[in-house]
Amino acid sequence: MFAPSYNLTIPEEYLDNRNPEDFIALRIVGNDAYPLYHDGDVLLIDTVTEPRDGGPVVVYHADTLQLGSLQLNRFQPLDPCLPPTKDFRIIGIPALLIRHFE
Repeated sequence: MFAPSYNLTIPEEYLDNRNPEDFIALRIVGNDAYPLYHDGDVLLIDTVTEPRDGGPVVVYHADTLQLGSLQLNRFQPLDPCLPPTKDFRIIGIPALLIRHFE
């Protein structure tokens, strides 16, 4: 679902006096997250801010990075075919979507 992205310059006004190293960029690969995210989209992930219950989150689960939401300390994958789990590691929260139109 994700691949490491290219070097990305984060606009200063978005950083709000935060360290650019608090963020990572991930590129969406495939259509597992469609229609919310498209193949090739880049997500800027905030790795410092604590996720909120019910909010979006990127986790490491089953040897992959996955996008979904936290619900009562369980991870609910964005893909409705996948079951919720308590076996995950939080990577961060989506902070900015970058989509290139051709």
